[in-house]
Amino acid sequence: MSDLLWRFYVRVNKTEAAALILMRLAEGKPTPEGRGDTGELTLPKRVDYLSRAVMHGTGDNAALLQDLTEKLDVAKVQLKVQESLRGQGNEAAAGELDAELVDLSTIFNKYALRYKLWESQLDVLHMSGHDDDVLIKRAWEGLLQTELEQWRVASRAPPNAVSDSQLGAASAKGVLPTLEDRVRTVVARFYPSNVVPLAMLVDSLERLSLTLKQNMDWSLNWVVRALLGAGVPHQVLFEIYHRSVSKEFWSTKQNQ
Repeated sequence: MSDLLWRFYVRVNKTEAAALILMRLAEGKPTPEGRGDTGELTLPKRVDYLSRAVMHGTGDNAALLQDLTEKLDVAKVQLKVQESLRGQGNEAAAGELDAELVDLSTIFNKYALRYKLWESQLDVLHMSGHDDDVLIKRAWEGLLQTELEQWRVASRAPPNAVSDSQLGAASAKGVLPTLEDRVRTVVARFYPSNVVPLAMLVDSLERLSLTLKQNMDWSLNWVVRALLGAGVPHQVLFEIYHRSVSKEFWSTKQNQ
């Protein structure tokens, strides 16, 4: 009934009423006008309802539009987590997310953190504006390590290949483009924001690069190339590297 009612309201130009019904459908709640049930709701269907609600809630009620937009943004993160869980083969956890729309805290603690969904952790920290350096650094380190592990599996490299001396020059041709593309893509999604602390990220990437360089014949400028490709300005990177080199120089002088 409600699935038909919102369409009627759209046709007669009562878009706010349509948006409210769509929001209730997305949340799985009955509407005053009817049962509100259109069968078992999946998470993609809930997101679709919210998307339509935002589209039709663009009238004079700014508060409603803001509420709908925020709900949709969180639901999209929930959907991304569900897709990631299915990518891991975890259908049980993914199925739980069909049952209802949940808040960012639940997404982070029950799913993204528990199942090591690193990019989804960055999504939640970014959306919430939560400036926890430890969590952000852990998410980035986990993301990079996962990328390396996936490459190892794909290339059938030994488990400790990156830390041993078993990787040759040919190996770099597989891992470098993958790692560089991943860094560029994720940084481009979030920069500039709280989850792209460039000084920390540059330090982590350069340390990783040096570790890999011991076993692989590849260029050391891939970090700069990836960050520039993600939209980080040259001057910003120059200042970060300048501070890093200056700090290392004076630290070395003091230890002599």
